[in-house]
Amino acid sequence: MKFFFALLITACSFCVSAQDSLAWTIKGEHANHTLIGSMHLLPPSAYPLAKSWDKAFERSDIVVFETDMDALESPAMQMEMSRRAASKHPQGLRGEIGDERWNALKQVVKQMGVPVDMFSSLSASVAIITLEILRFQLAGFDPALGLENYFNAKSKSSKKSIIWLESPQTQLELLFGMPQSIAIAGFSAALEEANDPDNSPQALYDIWK
Repeated sequence: MKFFFALLITACSFCVSAQDSLAWTIKGEHANHTLIGSMHLLPPSAYPLAKSWDKAFERSDIVVFETDMDALESPAMQMEMSRRAASKHPQGLRGEIGDERWNALKQVVKQMGVPVDMFSSLSASVAIITLEILRFQLAGFDPALGLENYFNAKSKSSKKSIIWLESPQTQLELLFGMPQSIAIAGFSAALEEANDPDNSPQALYDIWK
């Protein structure tokens, strides 16, 4: 019988307190699967993790990630992301999202102590991710401490088999191929979350942990 260990990005509306509650085990005739609710960025206080998570990992034969973490961080992939991140609108992000959303962004980043100019050349879809990552990093969260990086390193050091749900290229195509209407709606939602204390990085982390 095979044992699978999979990390999933979970919506916080499904999260409950205690890390053990974010680990689900599905038992089948030929394999058992442990599913872990993941966060891309975590603070140092997140470690050590619940012992049950490490135990589930140790008894697994195969580890499943959202995507290939190593390929995603490769220089070639980073160059492609940088090349495709720019807005195609003559006025950059401001032209894409309009003056009202641009002015709202200026207020949000002013409170963060970040110059709005760093968003000027980005497309709306990339600006969503940039804003979210900045919020978490300024709150003391580190992508290097994300759950995927933690278990990816453990998987390689213990020589476990690794598989991915989708390739980094597939993720890029979804991001850069996002319809404009969805990108603008997502950007509006990101602005609202940035102004909502219930959606602060710490509040979301408190739910996750």
